[in-house]
Amino acid sequence: MKDGDSNTSVSSADNPIRQFRLTRGLTQLEFAKACELHPSMVSQIERRHVVPSLQVAFRISQYTGLPMDRIARFCLGQALDLSSAVVVDFVGRRKSARK
Repeated sequence: MKDGDSNTSVSSADNPIRQFRLTRGLTQLEFAKACELHPSMVSQIERRHVVPSLQVAFRISQYTGLPMDRIARFCLGQALDLSSAVVVDFVGRRKSARK
């Protein structure tokens, strides 16, 4: 196992971010640097302990090529619909995770 890769309750198959990272042989540190994030943020996102901001989700999307909708489905368990309250929920969950 590479550094920063602990067993989690979220399997790689269900986690597109972790799956991308592991498929390319990247550690969380390498992935974090590429996305301009702190390695602990990557760990927390992969384990669903935090919901990333839209800006962070966008950076991950840009680096991985994963659609924002797929990142939102993983982080929130539902699709990102820009015409609904889901975006508010996406941002709201991020704020509540900080408390």
